Amino acid sequence: MKLRVEVTQEDLDEGTRLHACDCPVGRALRRALLAAGVALDGSAMPVTVAPDGTRDIPDVVVYGADGMLRAELPAGAVQLVDDFDQARALAPLTFDLEVEPW
Repeated sequence: MKLRVEVTQEDLDEGTRLHACDCPVGRALRRALLAAGVALDGSAMPVTVAPDGTRDIPDVVVYGADGMLRAELPAGAVQLVDDFDQARALAPLTFDLEVEPW
């Protein structure tokens, strides 16, 4: 399923740093999934940090009522997550995301 994800200024203002489910991308993704009719059973979270601390897993994991979904985040979204967590200057972002069963 292809989604258009719109990270708004409100997402940037209201998101929580270092919180995958409530970061701006997580908030925008959750909104896009709900608009597409995906029943969430838990969270939609960008996972951009590997267990060793490197940022080389640009994935989104979604816990849906009908099973898990995943998608690969585009580079701009990964950069936004990193910039947000590091309290750098940000601007709203729109990107397309292909979500598939996992």
